[in-house]
Amino acid sequence: MKYLFTLVLGIGFVTSTFAQFEVGGYFTGQKTSITTGAESTNLPTYTAGGGLLTAYNFTNNIALLSGLIYNRHSQKFKTVYDPSDANGFYEGRKRLDYLKLPIALRFSYPVGGKVNIFGFAGPQLNFLLKSSGAVEVIQKDETGKIVYYDLPPSENKYFKTFNVEATVGVGGEFMLVDNLYLSSIFKTDLGLGDAEKKGTSYNGTDGSDKPKASNRTFSLMIGIVYRIPNAHHILAPHGPSRGTKRR
Repeated sequence: MKYLFTLVLGIGFVTSTFAQFEVGGYFTGQKTSITTGAESTNLPTYTAGGGLLTAYNFTNNIALLSGLIYNRHSQKFKTVYDPSDANGFYEGRKRLDYLKLPIALRFSYPVGGKVNIFGFAGPQLNFLLKSSGAVEVIQKDETGKIVYYDLPPSENKYFKTFNVEATVGVGGEFMLVDNLYLSSIFKTDLGLGDAEKKGTSYNGTDGSDKPKASNRTFSLMIGIVYRIPNAHHILAPHGPSRGTKRR
């Protein structure tokens, strides 16, 4: 940890002479899904969220993007557990609330004097805040027939408190006044693992037949971004290093 801190600090000093910081507040509208089993049909589910994104610009075109985003994964689904019965189905809903920390590399390209377009990609760290709704519990016999099905209430103990996603996005910025931009981003997040814990006991079963819960999100983010002017003076308030001529 000490060496990691030293490395990060060193990078900060090296890049401070041309660094520029920015921070933006965003509202997010999103379509989410939590993959359920083969017996389930996911129904369209829409939610909202928001948060802050920050960027550390290494050059005019390359930046490290991060921040904190509140994101509500939700999924309505319909499961047929007895095809011979017209009423042999359940309708349920899962909801997982996360605080997300993206760590992405952003590439920007100016279009005219006031417009920038950009794309970014990288990992995203998810921290579970709470869960609600229902979890899906299925057991089958050796022929594949469902012999047990239930939707017990969801609890945090059923889900991993931390997981990782891949996040990819594109967007654009329009300068309103100096250092203040209107920003729009379309991004998608794809869960890289099972959001539910394996081996958890579900009403006396071992959960071995439970469906994998994989998170996916398609988001449209609208926000206002402020670029801190002369950020390099904040990092290096004493001006250029010795031996560097002022122009």
